[in-house]
Amino acid sequence: MSWFSRGDGRFNIQNICGLGVGVLLCTELMFNEHARQYGRCGADLIAVPRATGSAHESWITAGKMASIVSGSYVVSSNRVGNSTDGPRFGGGGFAITPGGDLAGRTETSSSIMLMDIDAQVSARQRQEYPCYVDELRDPGGIGVPDIDI
Repeated sequence: MSWFSRGDGRFNIQNICGLGVGVLLCTELMFNEHARQYGRCGADLIAVPRATGSAHESWITAGKMASIVSGSYVVSSNRVGNSTDGPRFGGGGFAITPGGDLAGRTETSSSIMLMDIDAQVSARQRQEYPCYVDELRDPGGIGVPDIDI
């Protein structure tokens, strides 16, 4: 089942009130390379709207990894209710600070969370490990990276 069509594969950052903002749609959060590319492009914030069930731990883990590899804040909201064809959406969102710390969660009973986002904090985090590490190379094209130790 597909909820959306693929875009052009570019990681376009939008400037909103002085913040570099990128968007990952739902399952795109599960692919760290997307978040890493946003970090490389200077994203201070990655917003992730989702339409997922009520099991949130794997999504929070993915959000933490996205924050770690990008140096960005990661915020996500989730649809609530049932669709006409059956899936039940579980609500629940989260906010993660640059570097991967969970700042907070929302649930149906507490659906609003406020958080300060500081572009200087994300800029500093992008100078930290692992954000500054160059991508691994695969010189032979066989899936084995060339790692200098």
